[in-house]
Amino acid sequence: MAKDEPIKSKALFNKVVITNKGYRLGDVDNIIFVVQTGELIKLVLTNQSAYAINLDLEKENGKSVIPYNTIINVGDYIIVDEQKLKEKIF
Repeated sequence: MAKDEPIKSKALFNKVVITNKGYRLGDVDNIIFVVQTGELIKLVLTNQSAYAINLDLEKENGKSVIPYNTIINVGDYIIVDEQKLKEKIF
């Protein structure tokens, strides 16, 4: 599924998030979106890997947050751009 294809929010929950270099970051625990438009803003992770913790990502209630614009693809896994995460290019 390409990033610009519509997807139901419930399909994102519990999906594994990995970087484009193959490192597991965690599982989607929650999503943050704009109520008026339904625009997805961030994914909140649970079961964070040590790799995710070491990236020093933004936190939401102690959980790592993945900005939506770092997402490359959504399929069996959610793949994010590791370079954007590291450089905090959102």
